[in-house]
Amino acid sequence: MSSTVTPLTSHLDQQAQTLENFGTKVKRPHGASLRLHLLDTRQTGVANAVAAIRAGVTTFDASLGGAGGCPFAPAATGNVASEDLVYLFDRMGQPTGLDLAELTSAVSWRERRLGAQLPGALLRADGFPA
Repeated sequence: MSSTVTPLTSHLDQQAQTLENFGTKVKRPHGASLRLHLLDTRQTGVANAVAAIRAGVTTFDASLGGAGGCPFAPAATGNVASEDLVYLFDRMGQPTGLDLAELTSAVSWRERRLGAQLPGALLRADGFPA
């Protein structure tokens, strides 16, 4: 029995195509942007955001530290972390208008207030060297 590993770019292309198809079929007022809310239950939210940008999504709903969940998906572990998306978009040269240092400071504050580590990855992994 053999298995084939599909390159990540192929998955991103498939996700982008799905979102592009969705974007062309959704009726929206002229000039309205595509917006997307992502959960990160299986650590695929950030990859899905890349595919969504490629498909024309311009607004993302995320949360500080990835806090939260979804009442419609009881096993959902959390939202995509705002700081993880901003870090990724900064690395891609995609402007967000958000200050990453301010976001990470806010996440640190939130973790201290809650007395718990939030699921976002950036505070644990830190950024790549410049």
